[in-house]
Amino acid sequence: MKTMATLTTVAALALMTAPVFAASASGVVKSVDPSHDSIRLTDGSAFTLAEGSEAEDFKPGTKVAITYVKKHGESIASAVKIMK
Repeated sequence: MKTMATLTTVAALALMTAPVFAASASGVVKSVDPSHDSIRLTDGSAFTLAEGSEAEDFKPGTKVAITYVKKHGESIASAVKIMK
């Protein structure tokens, strides 16, 4: 019984500490929400900007490439690069 409890604990810890994988997206900025530091692309996807990034840096019509992670159902942008 003690072995089963140990295995269950190890399995639970492994799931809780699973690595978070970054994803990427690109598109054109449709709108900017400075009050929530977020941007929305023309395809409807929305991203909250990480600390240190300001929504005011991006204007509608700007092409961007975004690296992000999903956290609690929200897309958090770790990097946003303005494309030419």
